Amino acid sequence: MYKEMFDADQWKTLQSAVVWVFELISSADGKVDKKEYASLNIILKKINAFASPLMKEVLTSIENIETLFGTKGRDVRAVKQGLEDLRKLIDYKFEPADEFEIKKDYVAIGFYIALASGSFFGDKISDEEMDTLNELGVLLNFPVKHVIETNAIDKIIAKINE
Repeated sequence: MYKEMFDADQWKTLQSAVVWVFELISSADGKVDKKEYASLNIILKKINAFASPLMKEVLTSIENIETLFGTKGRDVRAVKQGLEDLRKLIDYKFEPADEFEIKKDYVAIGFYIALASGSFFGDKISDEEMDTLNELGVLLNFPVKHVIETNAIDKIIAKINE
């Protein structure tokens, strides 16, 4: 349904953004945790946790995480450039209400990845990861603080964990 709205490169941007979010968040503390990587596979199995029909379609179109990380499917843009391109694409193609839902889903993926590797003591999201989540919000022009305060991200995370 939505895929027809995009050319092949634009669709690849939407798919690759899942990996860019992963790379941005997982590199925040300087190491990629096995739990962070495993969280991507969980996300692909919990597609209905996301509000945006576009996100559901994007995630459904991803065969597996290995395809995205492999050279066959890998987009060569740098993480921050790719995420800025994602923002421009979403802003260009969608009305503000839809933009918000789509960006919220990408940010929720970031939060889920950050939560995957947290410690048993204190907050599961490190200060570095929180800074990086805020940076993701800046790159996507998305109000991370607002969705934290309104528990909008928590609702998505809870659905993924069901």
